[in-house]
Amino acid sequence: MDCRVELFGHLKLTVHGVPVAIKSQRESLLLALLALEFPSSLPRSFLADTLWPETSPQAGRNSLSVALHGLRKIISAESGSSEFFNADAIRVGLNPQVVSTDVQDFRLALKSGKFGEAVKIYRPNLAFGLVHESLEHAESLLQLDAIRAHEDHVRQLNDDKEYRQAHSVNANLLQLDPFNERAHVRSIKLLLKLGNRPDALAAYESFARMLKTNFGTEPRPAVKELVADIRPAKMRNFVEPDLATGGGGRTRNPLPIRLTKYFGRSKELALLQELLGGDRRLVTVVGLGGIGKTRFAEEGLRAVMAGPDSPRVFFASLAAHETLDSATAEVARVANQEGVFKSLRDLAPFLSTEPTILVLDSVEHLIRANGPDLCDQVEELIDASSQLTILCTSRVLLELEGEAVLRLESLAEPPKSGALEEMIANPRIQLYVDRARLASPEFVVTESNIGAIAEVSRFLEGIPLAIELAAANVRAMPPKALLTRLESRLSLPASTLRKIPSRHRSLRAMLETSFEVLKPVEQRALSLCAVFRGGCFEPQLSALVEAKVGSALGRLCDVSLLNSVATPFGQHYKMFEVVREFASDTLAENAETEELRDRHAMIFLAVAQECQPMLADHQQAKTFARMQLDRENFFAALDCLLSREDRLDEAIRMVTALWRYWSLAGILHLGRTRMRTLLKLCEQHVVPPELLAEANKVAGSLAYSEGDFETSRMHHEKAIEFFSAGHNPQGLAASLNNAALSAMRCEEIELAIKYATDSHRVAKENNIPDVVATAVGTLGLTQKVAGQLEPATQNFAEAVAQFQELGNTYATANNLRHLATCEFEISRDTWRARLAEAIKVAESLESEALLLSILVSAALLFAKSGNPESASTLFATVQQVRNEDAVSLVAGDATLNAEASKHIDLGAPLVLAEAIELTRNLLSMAIVTGHIDRPVPPQERLPGVVNPNGTNGTQNKSVN
Repeated sequence: MDCRVELFGHLKLTVHGVPVAIKSQRESLLLALLALEFPSSLPRSFLADTLWPETSPQAGRNSLSVALHGLRKIISAESGSSEFFNADAIRVGLNPQVVSTDVQDFRLALKSGKFGEAVKIYRPNLAFGLVHESLEHAESLLQLDAIRAHEDHVRQLNDDKEYRQAHSVNANLLQLDPFNERAHVRSIKLLLKLGNRPDALAAYESFARMLKTNFGTEPRPAVKELVADIRPAKMRNFVEPDLATGGGGRTRNPLPIRLTKYFGRSKELALLQELLGGDRRLVTVVGLGGIGKTRFAEEGLRAVMAGPDSPRVFFASLAAHETLDSATAEVARVANQEGVFKSLRDLAPFLSTEPTILVLDSVEHLIRANGPDLCDQVEELIDASSQLTILCTSRVLLELEGEAVLRLESLAEPPKSGALEEMIANPRIQLYVDRARLASPEFVVTESNIGAIAEVSRFLEGIPLAIELAAANVRAMPPKALLTRLESRLSLPASTLRKIPSRHRSLRAMLETSFEVLKPVEQRALSLCAVFRGGCFEPQLSALVEAKVGSALGRLCDVSLLNSVATPFGQHYKMFEVVREFASDTLAENAETEELRDRHAMIFLAVAQECQPMLADHQQAKTFARMQLDRENFFAALDCLLSREDRLDEAIRMVTALWRYWSLAGILHLGRTRMRTLLKLCEQHVVPPELLAEANKVAGSLAYSEGDFETSRMHHEKAIEFFSAGHNPQGLAASLNNAALSAMRCEEIELAIKYATDSHRVAKENNIPDVVATAVGTLGLTQKVAGQLEPATQNFAEAVAQFQELGNTYATANNLRHLATCEFEISRDTWRARLAEAIKVAESLESEALLLSILVSAALLFAKSGNPESASTLFATVQQVRNEDAVSLVAGDATLNAEASKHIDLGAPLVLAEAIELTRNLLSMAIVTGHIDRPVPPQERLPGVVNPNGTNGTQNKSVN
């Protein structure tokens, strides 16, 4: 089979020389990405996340399989063969035995020094019409390679005295790199060598005009000397003025000249082009100040103007124009219209003569709530101009009928880890590196500083202005120093560039201009939002101020100071941290700040207590997702309570309500630091016995999660004492169970069995079903440690059934994991099905901490069953994910990790989704000794344990 994929120009696939049509955009992009990487391959996880970012990882991988099947079907229909791809469970690539690509041919020609061949292969635009950041980044790199190839080829031809051909290649080089001074001068010299003095003079004048227009300078004396004897005397001291318009009034170069590169937002740019090329009459690019609206609009317009039959474009920057009259005069000036115009509508006769785009840049200060404003004039102008499209950039919506809104968010976040090349492809990092090299040309990206650069970009939240300010100060504050020395985002040094508008000289100045356009009630609402960490819901803010604030929140979203996200629990309002820092400064001047923080703490104590019981029943998944949105608020509330001696009782109630959530979220380590503070306060103050019992129960569970079993047992036995004295059967049963786990880890098996049995009895007598099920599972664990595998297996199976009935997904998955390890020890093939089911159940809850625990168990079983390679890969993945995502150990993981370390050597990690897929594939194929064994028979597979209504619960470990 002879297949060829061409990327230069438009994407083209041919089989035996016959073009093959690919109608699906995503299938085309998939083929382009694979061809770009050819002859290497790409991870399935990368392709799934890239092509289907809006779906879950599993759904993305399923869609990828469907797309691959579709491509295979199209190609095999033409070729009769299905050998186009090299694919396995982890990676996908094109088959080098049957496929060739023009990009690979170009790279090979460059590598072998065949510059003439490389020049013939290369064409501008890479897979034109397909939009993706990887293609955009590759296109810029390939263009640089092509420029170098043209340079080298021209040099070869010049040395061989092939001047005519050298001039032709040099002309192509100028098309690729129009600001290349060497190429302009070389063009003059080659024409002179050819004896073409008129064209040499024309080339010189073109070069002089380019320098004057774009850089405000003129050719060097040595270049002037080249044409000194052939220029007419009257022209020798003359440089042509910058011509603003060409024939027919069409603007030749209406956009601001930019000497810096643009990065990212490929999808948004494609959408902007679509909006401007359609029937939309008013398009507004809106976003926070400093988010890059103006530059984004310019880049989108350049793409529109590069197309066939492009419209006229007039670009009016209105940031410095404080009145409507001044703004109108500026629009008339850029449209080359003389006279006095009372409003924009008066320009309609000129702007409606042919297809035109009028850009009104930075108009938020001209939009007013009362009286005549820009919006009125824009509406009138659109009504009077049938062929006019208006593109506005603003921090505020115009709120006109038919307004198409394109809201800009942060630049895409960099990956948490990856190869240097992969990290550098991220637009945040590209922007920082490019601007840092302007300030310090010797700045180099290395393996040692790329992580710090990525962290800087995260700290600055992907806001282009913030990244540029940080990069401009790279000499004084390199990335690592910036992270340690910068107190807040607002303390970034201001820009010293002369032409930067005052409102963009610093982040504080940018936010002050946004704050000034707000009404007092809106300013107050923004300040109050700073009390919340990580966002809030409208009822929470209303409870804080004891008044309705919905309209103010809506207005703050309109002016881009808040973001509103629809969730199953209502609209969630969140702000950039830099905005919160600014709003906090305005709040600090308020005498009621401490009262507000105290009220905030009580609001979230109530939320935590309301959610606590639902984390152990059929509402677990929904409740966990709800609490994830308030994660930072919970910690802020707890810290506030811990700072108040009169709020110690509430602090204990808070940790009691949050412990189970901390476990699901994998943030137990963050809870334990606060628990230490709480215990010290308990020693210094009088605390009711029932609250001391709760404090010791939580402290014991946190110590257990970190492998400090002696301390854990001490706290749980104290809790037993307090709960017994207070006649609290719920607390007593839970603490007995927890003490059983601690005693088991301290190798006091008989005591552990006694505690577990007592826990089961107390829970049974008092009808506490979740503790009954937990105690059954704990008894199974104790029996497993004691070597009593058959009864342990029975207890684990019973615990699975009971937790399934309770809707407790976390505990169901955890007991399935224990059941799998127990069945493995007694050589039952069903262990594979149990472990696969545990993964399935855990994924429904989206608890990373639980999934990591299951993967460690899987790794240990693979290692013991003769598959060390997979075991080492899984264990390394778990360690990496825990480190990168700061996921704490869950109960029992300290022991499990220690055992795994004895059997497994760390290998090369995967991303988590790939590790889960690898585990699932190994289990389904029954790979137990390094070869493929029989699949697991259906009769040996455990029936599905996810509750039909999709609800979940908490794991069998420490109970609250």
